[in-house]
Amino acid sequence: MHEQPINQLLLHGTSSDLNFLFQFLSAAQCEVVVTCSNEDVQRTKQHFPSALVLYEVTAITDLTNLMSLIRNRGMSPFMVFLHVTVSCDPVTLLGLGAEDVVQNLFSPWEVLARIRAIQRQLNATAAQHMRRVHSGFSFGRFEMNLAGQRLVCLEAGEMIPLTTHEIKLLTFFLSNPRKTISRTKLFTFMYRDLHHVNYRKIDSLIYRLRQKIEVDPKNPECIHTVWGVGYLFQDQVPSDAQK
Repeated sequence: MHEQPINQLLLHGTSSDLNFLFQFLSAAQCEVVVTCSNEDVQRTKQHFPSALVLYEVTAITDLTNLMSLIRNRGMSPFMVFLHVTVSCDPVTLLGLGAEDVVQNLFSPWEVLARIRAIQRQLNATAAQHMRRVHSGFSFGRFEMNLAGQRLVCLEAGEMIPLTTHEIKLLTFFLSNPRKTISRTKLFTFMYRDLHHVNYRKIDSLIYRLRQKIEVDPKNPECIHTVWGVGYLFQDQVPSDAQK
């Protein structure tokens, strides 16, 4: 199968492994930008917001910087290279939104294969989202028309009024069904100025949205709380007629 060239990669790190990887990926028709500091990452992401970030973590300080960058600016899509000198559970990074975590750079061919797998997944997700923009999302008793920004209760035949933030949050959930999403990632998506992270704003927004879409907001069927992590949206909720 013919692989499309990777449009943009942002390679963050300073080790000799990264140097070799840069040469290899460039030879494989990847457009690669190298950064050496978090400030470089932020500046480059402003010009290439859709670039896949490959973030090398060789020390605990790198990991701390990465966590800070995720909290303050958002950095998706991205994959992380973890060296053996760093003790970190890859599941933690995946939970924060990483598409993939590579422990040591064994083979550049493997890295390239992983990048292309991420690209195929992102392209499929984008295509599915565009189809849904035109056809709308359905869940439980509701249908969400993204083009018209309208939520309709099918059983009552009436439109449910939503605020701009509620529409944005519900659309994000509908685009990421049955996935546990951290409060950090939700905050990153909802509020771009993240100098002062306030999770209570997310919790309050979730509370208001539940009041409008849940039959019993105290026992939600759509927006589930994942304690200690964030929330999960269940789009396969049977309507009253199906129960």
